[in-house]
Amino acid sequence: MISVNVDAGYRIVEFADRGVNSLDGRILERHCWDPQNPNRISAELLRQHFRQAVLANMRGDAGAPLWESDFPPGHDMMGEMELAPSGKEWLEVELKTRLAPLKFSREIDT
Repeated sequence: MISVNVDAGYRIVEFADRGVNSLDGRILERHCWDPQNPNRISAELLRQHFRQAVLANMRGDAGAPLWESDFPPGHDMMGEMELAPSGKEWLEVELKTRLAPLKFSREIDT
């Protein structure tokens, strides 16, 4: 229902009328995407999300993959991803989301 258009200056786009408290047309705060901020949001991830949001709102549910993210204990999350039509993309998003906060050393221990 809401996304950020990176190619329009990080402008927030709402795909449904939110009324008086609408964020539509506002600009995402600079610290969220500032290249100097190590915790910034990935421009490519925002761009991909915006594309999927546009498709979902043009074609309904057929436009964007629906990925379950709240699996019950003992559920085979990897098996679910493997069988999904967009499983590769789903896995990439999961890995990026879970690994992004971690800092990795460039040195390799031998």
